[in-house]
Amino acid sequence: MKQFSRSATVALLFATASVVGCDTGKVSYNNTIRLPANSPYTINLNGPTKDQKVTVEASAQESFNIEVVLDENVGKNKPLALGTDKRSFGQTVVVPAGKKFSVFLKNQSNKETQVTVKANSVE
Repeated sequence: MKQFSRSATVALLFATASVVGCDTGKVSYNNTIRLPANSPYTINLNGPTKDQKVTVEASAQESFNIEVVLDENVGKNKPLALGTDKRSFGQTVVVPAGKKFSVFLKNQSNKETQVTVKANSVE
């Protein structure tokens, strides 16, 4: 009986840790950013725990440029996605496991704007 209780307890703890303590490793970002006229803004995001498709969306009243790039490729002209002179943007990219990535925004107008940015793992 004592052996069964110990085994059952260990199994229960393992199952609980697997369900409760597991990190899904998914990308989930949703924010509205105030972007002054002709100004840049950078959003730094942690990568997923496994290779994943991530949908990046952005929208604003004024035109903006957007670039999605792995942090290791910043300055190397290797974007995962790129949009210029947009008021609306949406693209799905593949982010490798454990790779941090960034979303670079630049307001292209002479007016301040609010940019809503979403980056979410695709199920």
